[in-house]
Amino acid sequence: MKHWAILLLSIAAFGLGWAKCDHPYYPVREGWTWTYKQSGQVNETYSLTVTNVSDQGFTLRYTTKESSFELRWRCDANGLMSLDQGSFGQNQGFKLETTNAKGVAIPSQFRVGLAWTYSYDLKGSFDSGGQKMTMTGKSSTDAKITAREAVKVPAGTFQAFKVETTTKTEMAMNVGGQSQPMPAQSFGGTTWYAEGVGMVKSVMAGITTELVSLKK
Repeated sequence: MKHWAILLLSIAAFGLGWAKCDHPYYPVREGWTWTYKQSGQVNETYSLTVTNVSDQGFTLRYTTKESSFELRWRCDANGLMSLDQGSFGQNQGFKLETTNAKGVAIPSQFRVGLAWTYSYDLKGSFDSGGQKMTMTGKSSTDAKITAREAVKVPAGTFQAFKVETTTKTEMAMNVGGQSQPMPAQSFGGTTWYAEGVGMVKSVMAGITTELVSLKK
């Protein structure tokens, strides 16, 4: 009897976590896997799988032919926020990671005209000729839902909300104990989200990403 009571409580707790993190336009369902193809400046296929769903967050497992890693997400009443969006592993001596995330990347409700802002505090390091340099900075994104329209991708045709974003990144490098500002970078992007499916397409920094399949 006690065993079944504990089991029912566990299922209920998982259900509450699922409901809190789940989103009509960004489904958070344990085990769901989205496969995307990229074209343009980058040509590859990758997949995203939802794991470790709780009442406070979840992880997305990012998988390509060459590598696999996990990105942590936070859930609250305001929406969903990636905690590792600016984080990258070692790449030719370069490392960048997120130290703090503010706001939400996916607001709790979608409607045309809705605007919001989210940001990441970043820190990184770079090895050049045996000399290690550090850097700190911030990435801030302004987002707005501008339309709801039909979008055709390999996975099908979807009615989706169109989200337009402008992201600005400002970094400063520590050289010889002195902080030197680096040139600010700014770029725009457009992403489409379909109900019950999630992101179906994005165009950003010369790269087009399209949904190929969703495995539930």
